[in-house]
Amino acid sequence: MILKKIPALLFLLLLVMAPGCGKKIDGAVRQAWDDASLAAKIKTKLAARGGLSYLRLEILVENAVATLSGEVKTENEKNLIKELAGSVEGIKSVKDEITVNAGAVTMKDLKDDLVIQGRIQGVLFQEEGLRGLNIFVSSERGRVTLRGNVRYPEQKDVAEKIARAVPGVKDLNNRIEVIPPAAKEKKSPKSKSPAPVH
Repeated sequence: MILKKIPALLFLLLLVMAPGCGKKIDGAVRQAWDDASLAAKIKTKLAARGGLSYLRLEILVENAVATLSGEVKTENEKNLIKELAGSVEGIKSVKDEITVNAGAVTMKDLKDDLVIQGRIQGVLFQEEGLRGLNIFVSSERGRVTLRGNVRYPEQKDVAEKIARAVPGVKDLNNRIEVIPPAAKEKKSPKSKSPAPVH
């Protein structure tokens, strides 16, 4: 059985090693490499341009045709990205699948939120009455949410006042829970030992 299969295996091996097949494989690899290089050039050009506020933009290049997808805030920004991608040498055409969303989260929004979170957490850590407590801060476009546990209502109020005073905070949702410390059992007074008898 094995001997009968050898001619077929040799035939397949010769077919794969044929000059035409090798050229096809080399051509596909070369095209994939070129496409990846073109995608990188588009990204570099967009980064060098600056002033673009998109947070998520996907760039796919196949056979020198660039497909752009993601979200931007304005039509002008969408057109500019398409123009820059099309200007890259080697790109044959650009397929535009970008959607315009005025409420899209931008890179600037993300950076601003990180700054707000850092400032609030820094001041909370420095506040003596809050130090060591588990208070978590999140921010989305300046809308801050506080979470965690404190022992007293005053601590919850102080945390909120601190957060509201930080520049950039537009709104605040205080979801901190007050969990009072467990009541300590009162210790019974120690009985005085009788005076020694002389």
